Amino acid sequence: MKIFKLFTPEEAKKIYAALAAQSFVDGKATAHGAAKDKKKNMQLSTSNKLVKGIAEGIQQKFISNTHLRTYCFPQEFVGIRANSYEVGEHYDWHVDMGVMGTTRTDMSFTIFLTPKEDYEGGTLEMDFGTHKVAVKCDPGQVVVYPTGVLHRVTPVTSGRRLCVIGWIKSNVPSAEDREALFTLAAEISRIKVEYKLESTDKLSFVMQHMIRALSRA
Repeated sequence: MKIFKLFTPEEAKKIYAALAAQSFVDGKATAHGAAKDKKKNMQLSTSNKLVKGIAEGIQQKFISNTHLRTYCFPQEFVGIRANSYEVGEHYDWHVDMGVMGTTRTDMSFTIFLTPKEDYEGGTLEMDFGTHKVAVKCDPGQVVVYPTGVLHRVTPVTSGRRLCVIGWIKSNVPSAEDREALFTLAAEISRIKVEYKLESTDKLSFVMQHMIRALSRA
């Protein structure tokens, strides 16, 4: 799990204002099985023209951001939608679907749009088995985590929590492999700067070889 800056605060504010003016529908429409009883929020899918445009912009941001691209190795995006939690709304502990339609989901992401001081509750909590993490990010920040992680959104007690969420099919399906590649890429960059190297071609060769070896359709 890592947090990145995806949008500037100004961009996030603009997206928030545009989404807040839309008419949201019951989020249970996309819940499956027991999740229907755990989910209480409102949402907008890409059938909404505004959300569709925002989704396209998100994909471009992921691909153009070197750190995000190296962390996710995105092959395909799926299910991007806006969700809204107002007072009393929440989403109890659950695991996201491993396949959406015909697309495998390897990574989940949440893009925060509401300033933290504008709402209480609405914390994204993740249970990694050995430890739990609570996340409440600044507008424009995105948290990315493996899709198989148990997580929840705690009840909002004041204000409104507005986010955009989605899923990624990665060229590198294994979370451990992605973490290792991300660490290697960061070390290559650090070594190049620290030792003022003109070239790290041999290390880059190893990096690309590992990407090819670990990639899967």
